[in-house]
Amino acid sequence: MLAALMLGGCASFFPHDVKQQVSEEGTAMVSGWSWAGMSYLVSAQYIPGDLTPLTGMRQKAGCMNDRYQVEVRWRDPSVRAPAAGSLCEQILAGVTYISNFSERQGAHRIIVDTVAPDTRWDWRWRSFSPPGGLTVRLAVRWLDDEEHRAAEAVRLFAHEVAHLDAFFSAPESAVDTEPLAYLAGACAQWHVLGTLATRDLQAGEMNVRDAVFQRSGDAARVVWARLHPFVEHGPLRRDAALAPALTAHCSAWLRAGF
Repeated sequence: MLAALMLGGCASFFPHDVKQQVSEEGTAMVSGWSWAGMSYLVSAQYIPGDLTPLTGMRQKAGCMNDRYQVEVRWRDPSVRAPAAGSLCEQILAGVTYISNFSERQGAHRIIVDTVAPDTRWDWRWRSFSPPGGLTVRLAVRWLDDEEHRAAEAVRLFAHEVAHLDAFFSAPESAVDTEPLAYLAGACAQWHVLGTLATRDLQAGEMNVRDAVFQRSGDAARVVWARLHPFVEHGPLRRDAALAPALTAHCSAWLRAGF
């Protein structure tokens, strides 16, 4: 979700009615703008839960290419470094895939905080840099199901990076980038993991007053209608008859969107 505005100093950016209705996966937003030759970004995120984030020694795993630097961080001793490294590479592959379609890259560094399931996360992160060098920081749930964990993470970062790239490529554009971002998340997941299922398509009804969140929900339902025919009979994998069609559609949609 993108909001081209500066976030205020309140304890949580997300309205109460939004918090009450989000799925267990939570919600996130990036806010970007440019001024005096510099780029600015706020990442905000809310994940519902009853637990508080773990404290203690933080560990990290990193990966990079010529476009992005990704760092996965964790405090949970049950998280193993090879698994964190694998997630790092998957997120890196997802955002790199999206950058193949965009005209201008908004961020260079990505920080991934991992949280245990049912952990409450209400977080904001600020970044400023010369154009193209921003840092996006968001959390992902460290689910026991490795495929589900990777799918959430790849979708999340591809979605938000698509917003940033679209905004910084055409900052004066009035085009709503929310449908593009939902497509980017699903298509990046398909490209990296070779799987897409109904659970990966967000289309829940939200009765909220905030127009930004309402518009995001509307866009999610539009993208759900576009992608659901590929997965309505079960999860789609690379060896499925419809796999080449989804790959081609993703490329065409993303080229047109950017």
